[in-house]
Amino acid sequence: MRILNLSFNQIKEIKNLDSLNELRELSIYRNKIEGISGLGNLVNLRRLIIYHNNITKILNLNNLKKLEFLDKNLNKILSNLYQNIALFIILLELSNIYLINPEFTYQHVEKFIRKV
Repeated sequence: MRILNLSFNQIKEIKNLDSLNELRELSIYRNKIEGISGLGNLVNLRRLIIYHNNITKILNLNNLKKLEFLDKNLNKILSNLYQNIALFIILLELSNIYLINPEFTYQHVEKFIRKV
């Protein structure tokens, strides 16, 4: 399976995806997911669409080296730059970044990197 769409399903947590190591695109938008986990084995994932959930932090995406597109909008992600360090480091490596939040800009990322 290369594309999986679990959107509009009232899902509260991501689980049982470990065996889908050929998955290229995962759409899990408009659910009730609070945290991102259980994606570590999806090493071929290129597109992750998680908008409109209840996510407060995005961590544990380090293994997703092939990730090219991440849509995380309309979640409850804290805008504090220092609470989302892992996300910003990952965003730097993405080729397509889709952001609606006007508080977050590339200048924020560059400013953060200069401080590290």
